[in-house]
Amino acid sequence: MAKQKTVKINAYLLKEDYELGDPIVSDGKMSETEVEIANSGPGLLYIAQNPSRAPDWAWFLSPVDEDAIKNLRVASVSVILILRAENRYFAACFGHGYAHVDKKFVEARFGLRTCLNVVDPETIRFLDKRTFDSLGKLSREQSTRPVTVSEFGLEVDKDLLRSIVGKPKDERFGKQIAGRDSVGVRIPITASQLPSFLRRCYRESKKDSYRKDFAFIDNIAEISDPRLVDRLNNKLVGDINQGSLSKIWMAVPDIIKWESSAGFRYATAKSDLIQDDIRLRDFLSRWEYDGDLSIDGLKKRHVYQFDSDESTVIGKWSAHHCLYAEISLDQKTYVLTEGCWYNVNDDFVQSVQEEIDAIETFGKELSIWGDEHEQEYNQRVSDQSDGHYALMDRKQINHGGGSSSIEFCDLMSADREIIHVKNYSGSSVLSHLFHQGTVSAFLTAGDPSFRQKVNEKLPNTHKIPEDGTFHTSDYEVVYAIGTRTPMTFDLPFFSKVSLRNSVRQLRVSQYRVSFAKVRRQKIADIS
Repeated sequence: MAKQKTVKINAYLLKEDYELGDPIVSDGKMSETEVEIANSGPGLLYIAQNPSRAPDWAWFLSPVDEDAIKNLRVASVSVILILRAENRYFAACFGHGYAHVDKKFVEARFGLRTCLNVVDPETIRFLDKRTFDSLGKLSREQSTRPVTVSEFGLEVDKDLLRSIVGKPKDERFGKQIAGRDSVGVRIPITASQLPSFLRRCYRESKKDSYRKDFAFIDNIAEISDPRLVDRLNNKLVGDINQGSLSKIWMAVPDIIKWESSAGFRYATAKSDLIQDDIRLRDFLSRWEYDGDLSIDGLKKRHVYQFDSDESTVIGKWSAHHCLYAEISLDQKTYVLTEGCWYNVNDDFVQSVQEEIDAIETFGKELSIWGDEHEQEYNQRVSDQSDGHYALMDRKQINHGGGSSSIEFCDLMSADREIIHVKNYSGSSVLSHLFHQGTVSAFLTAGDPSFRQKVNEKLPNTHKIPEDGTFHTSDYEVVYAIGTRTPMTFDLPFFSKVSLRNSVRQLRVSQYRVSFAKVRRQKIADIS
């Protein structure tokens, strides 16, 4: 008996309000045909076959052998099959069909939920995660052998698991299953068996057996209630229109090749200045939004990434898709990322807050911070301290080989307080601050050669023991944040998570840790 052929399928679950014939194709370049599907009923078939063309790089090799290169052609085929199973519609994609599905019709994380309930937790090969901090870091990691999620170093209290690949426990899902918004499999199946397979996926997605090995994904849950989404969107645009941007920012939503990028524009006009990164205030200024921004406005406007010659668009995202926010509503914390709202689990919020509240307040009052730059503030504090605070800001320590350099701290006190200073201008600076403090402290504790290099930049009154007499318990790591409203100032939630993680690590090393809020006001008001 001949072995049954396998087929690669990416299947999306469509939202409950999808109706057959809704414009699910994102670019309108696919033909539409009504079909009757065995064991399912009426459906739709979308097809696009791009004409063959020369590869993008053919021009480069033409001078080498024009006759050989000119015959090289590439082409692609995209197919989407819309069918019904378990009283829901699905989009089964073949070839490049997945790239044409309008994601506004798609149930987010359907594939991930299915995969987590089906996969053997000790056979993970690949995962894709987003770190919920101000940098919005995206990471894709692959293992050379089957491992558990924990072996990927996933930080379960601030990493959102976006996709995962592993071996299914049930062979009916093939030898490997991938899950994100869609379920991705390669299985021996016929078209008439597809509805039955999709029913199986749907039922698996509704189970909670994943909690045995992947309970952490419930720390952050997507909001599906459209009424709550509308309330959150209204709160979001209200805050933006009022200029309350401390917990709202923009970031590129995908992993990109920075070496191929000249930068970004908020329109395709060449007269627009190329920006090295995207920023919410720049976006608002470009389109002259002044209290009249709407969600539709965010969805209609786009951010464009240009190649190294600044002429070709190599990336495009709606402004809404680039927006990140933390919103408090009804005493709950919500996070916006990649156009979707997530609810942060109440117990998770409470546990983080309790640890933040337990961090000691720095026992000394640092000088008021005027309208000067951070470097100037640190210099002034040092100059006015009569030698108590040694200035270490911008004094890079070359360590670790190559071009690696580390800043030990900004100010070092004669009382062995290692102080890291940052002005709070939104969330973007805080992850770097906490990371800097942790790395510096670990190197100081564990590497005498690093301490020697630090001492070369410290005055004699502040030097650190380079031998066995150094004890971390003798030192205090201080995180000092400049703010104009110190009494009411509150860190963004995931910045609190970063701070908590840093404090935990420092305490394991027996450092003392404290947090300071530095008052900011105009120099003219400083007495």
